[in-house]
Amino acid sequence: MINVLYVHGIGSAGGGNTVELFKKYFPNHYIDSPDIPENPKEAITFLRGIANNYDIVIGTSLGGFYTMQLFGPMKILINPAMDAPTSIANIGMGEHPYFKPRKDGKTTYVIDTTYIDNLKTLYNEFFNNCFDFESKIETYAIFGNNDTVCNCQELFKEKYYKENMVTADFGHRMTEEVFVSTFIPLFNDIAKELEE
Repeated sequence: MINVLYVHGIGSAGGGNTVELFKKYFPNHYIDSPDIPENPKEAITFLRGIANNYDIVIGTSLGGFYTMQLFGPMKILINPAMDAPTSIANIGMGEHPYFKPRKDGKTTYVIDTTYIDNLKTLYNEFFNNCFDFESKIETYAIFGNNDTVCNCQELFKEKYYKENMVTADFGHRMTEEVFVSTFIPLFNDIAKELEE
């Protein structure tokens, strides 16, 4: 059994569509999908505190931005907002509704200058450090060719190994068809490597 942590994106909560697909197609593996703290600094501290309890961490969008900053487990980034300060600012300043209910009962979140500044701090701290070999080989990514929210394919190729990147024809949100055709083979390859 593979222990998996799923890190959702901004405006979402634990237990989204990707989690449901994972449970449907991988009933013998364990997937944990907690609500991630809203504050970026609290989010990365929280995730770094639990990441080593898992074999693989999957992060989508802003969750991918956080996931790439974790060290130890294998990582799969799905349309990661690697340029988070820019991508998140493009959503628009102000109050936004959550796509699904959170366990803390909050129904809205706020993007303001403090939030963006916190993302910039994390971005600069991460990208100003050297990428070591282990960090590169343990990080994979799936990008949607039709993603108009945040398309960071070139940044991934610049910072990581392009051999660890796959693309498919979908937008920002992964469809079940792409999950089956693209995610499952990648996940199975990583799981096989872990089990060897």
